[in-house]
Amino acid sequence: MTVAPVAITADRLIELLRARYPAPEWASFAEFANGTGAIRDRAADFVAFNTYPSKGFLTAAFEIKTSRSDFARELAAPAKRAWLEECFAECWFVCPKGLISVSALPARWGLLLPAG
Repeated sequence: MTVAPVAITADRLIELLRARYPAPEWASFAEFANGTGAIRDRAADFVAFNTYPSKGFLTAAFEIKTSRSDFARELAAPAKRAWLEECFAECWFVCPKGLISVSALPARWGLLLPAG
């Protein structure tokens, strides 16, 4: 039985990520670019940097997906997410429950679902 995705906006998912990765332990940014000016060509939907040496200064990148077609485009363009895989210790897709199955995830990527 397939579970129908629950409607949730990208903005709401970012709010939930900010709550999951709060200051002062985390420094987080939405729409985090891989460069500035003319050398910017990609942006992560959300990133979090742990500020505690005891936690190894963990870094995590998040791509938010609110539709299956958006996820399909992501899978079709692995170069789009390659910089995240190179620069961040953890990479996650964030989406409503039922939108992405764990078996569809690319290597090195996890799946975060909102509670509830």
